[in-house]
Amino acid sequence: MFKFFLFLFLSSYTHFTNAKPSGNQGKQTKSCCINHKEKPNLPLEVANYDCSILTSFGNLRCNQLYGGNVCKWVSGTNCNSKKCSRVSKYELHFGEYLDVGLCSGLCKDTTHSCNPLTYSSTQIGNNTLNIIKECSCDSCGTAPANTNVEISVDRCKDDCNSDQRDNVCFAGLEDNFSLSNGNEPSQPSLAMLSGILSGCSAGIQSGFDIFADNRCFGHTFTKCFSQGECPLKSAHLRLCIKAANVFLTNTDSLVLGINGGGLWGQGLPALNGGTWNQNEEMCLNLDLSNLPGSGANILVDIQMAGHLDVMVQDDSAVDFLELSVQYGKCQRCIPALSSMSHLYSNGRITDYVRSEDCDCVEINECKRYDHFITYYEGTMFEQSVNVGQCLGKCSNYLRCNSIYGKKLLKSPEGSRTIKVVDKCDCGKISWNPNGLYLNKF
Repeated sequence: MFKFFLFLFLSSYTHFTNAKPSGNQGKQTKSCCINHKEKPNLPLEVANYDCSILTSFGNLRCNQLYGGNVCKWVSGTNCNSKKCSRVSKYELHFGEYLDVGLCSGLCKDTTHSCNPLTYSSTQIGNNTLNIIKECSCDSCGTAPANTNVEISVDRCKDDCNSDQRDNVCFAGLEDNFSLSNGNEPSQPSLAMLSGILSGCSAGIQSGFDIFADNRCFGHTFTKCFSQGECPLKSAHLRLCIKAANVFLTNTDSLVLGINGGGLWGQGLPALNGGTWNQNEEMCLNLDLSNLPGSGANILVDIQMAGHLDVMVQDDSAVDFLELSVQYGKCQRCIPALSSMSHLYSNGRITDYVRSEDCDCVEINECKRYDHFITYYEGTMFEQSVNVGQCLGKCSNYLRCNSIYGKKLLKSPEGSRTIKVVDKCDCGKISWNPNGLYLNKF
């Protein structure tokens, strides 16, 4: 019985694998992207778009280009290589958009190319324009060639925050309290000498790496800060301290302040985990926006004063001090005045923006900024328009988006509509497959 069923199975399998498809079964139908029969003739970039380049991207990209009705996905004989023939090409001539035609397709003889055969003419006012009527394969014709055209497209370039660069300042040498480097004097300000340092019973230490009884250490950072429009974003103070071999080191403390007075202070035992005995040593990296103990933030104070006082009282030595400051990048260099160059080629107009004047502005919340663009400069159609620009910060990972209106301009090619920023709004980027941004979210 088993042999009988095995025989039936092998017979069926052999019959299935040897079967030949009938008709068109098994053949792959070729698909491609061609011009839609309702393809619009305006604007020029739509009318003259070559749909065949989307064949490798598939049905979706083909049918949805520019919102549809421009290209169409087809299959079968419609995808055969096209013979030399006339196709539509729209150009702007004497203020009117006309189908002047284009010869496109393949020739049987590879030495020939598809070229115009006959022309018709049309009258536009007092002007005559030749329009391609028929095409044929010919050995005498044009060959593709390109040239470079230089157009000024200046952009805004500068660092508006150059006066407030991030900085790292050092005082003393990080040498593990060694005296072999010679004297390492500290530099307390006059206000500090007459202020918090004046209370030290035996005076002040002469500098770094000095172990003395009842003498305070003091230093003022004066050239580390910069005044400007942008806030001090962060500041960190790194230092190493060691207790002298004397009594009562557990009463020592660290004080930070300005103008000779204290803003924050903490006992060294608390900073060291509970003890500060003879010859104990610790290194600290203090965030001046969140200091130990109270969580005090002294960034605004030291930015306004432009300096920082550091005092250690009064039986401990300081090896070195390192202060690093970082400023927020609150200003940006943006275009304030621009001009628009217009390149006319093959009936197509390409615009190039050139920045002529830029301003440093403080960028905070999302809002509209002025941006004046001059169109058709030096002609009777010259006009400056405040098209605006949207810049600024938004919360919750949103983006500062432009909401556009329209403005009608007179131009050499007739009336022209340009986009103008009406207002700015925080929102997500709204994307659609047609490659267009929506105005409202």
